[in-house]
Amino acid sequence: MEIKFADAEAGFHEASALQAIGRYALDCDPTDSNEIQVISTLQAAGVQHVKRAEFDSLRERLEKQSADTSKAGTRDSIWRILFGPSRRELLLSEQRSAALGRAERAEQSSFEALAEMARIARERDAALAQVAELEKSLNAAQKGGA
Repeated sequence: MEIKFADAEAGFHEASALQAIGRYALDCDPTDSNEIQVISTLQAAGVQHVKRAEFDSLRERLEKQSADTSKAGTRDSIWRILFGPSRRELLLSEQRSAALGRAERAEQSSFEALAEMARIARERDAALAQVAELEKSLNAAQKGGA
C-alpha cells in the first residue's frame, strides 16, 4: 500500500493525523487481524513520512512547543494545589453543573412527553376501534330495520 501525502508542512500534518487516527483505532481494540494489519500499515506510513529529514526542524519545533505547554500545565497545577481552583474555574464548574441539570431535566421532560404521546395514541386507537364497532352496529341496525 502506498500513501501519498501533500508536499511540505501540510504532508507532515497529514501524516501526524494519520498516526493519531491509527493510535485511536488501536485503542478501540480491533479484533480482526486484517484490521490490525491495516491500522499498523497506516501508522507505519505516517511514521515513515514524519521521520523524513526535511521535517527535522519542524519536528524539533513542535516537540519544543509540546514541552513548553506541559511546563505551563505543571505550573498551573502547582498553583491549583497551593491555592485551590480559580474563580473562573469555580464559575465554569457551576455553569457546567447547571447545564448538566438542565440537560437532565430536558431529557426527563422528553421521556415524559414521549410516554404521554404513546398513551394518547393508545387512547386514539381504542376510540377509533370503538367508532368502527359503533358504525358496524349502526349499519347492521339500519339493514335489519329496513
